[in-house]
Amino acid sequence: SPNKWNFYDPLDDNKKLELIESIQENGILSPIIVWEVDFDYIENEYDEDEIDAYDLEGNRYLILAGHNRADAF
Repeated sequence: SPNKWNFYDPLDDNKKLELIESIQENGILSPIIVWEVDFDYIENEYDEDEIDAYDLEGNRYLILAGHNRADAF
């Protein structure tokens, strides 16, 4: 999602490593919330560096909640 929508700052290296280890041991315990989006609809709204877009099986998604978990995963 656009960076300005993200309530949390990226994790520092130590916290990110802790999260990576937790995901390895326990999996992702809280779901990552995504929004399937038509990028033609929003492409003129945000610069490319303002959004995290993911492609999965031909569909495109924005992460609404779980940026740090997705990054650690």
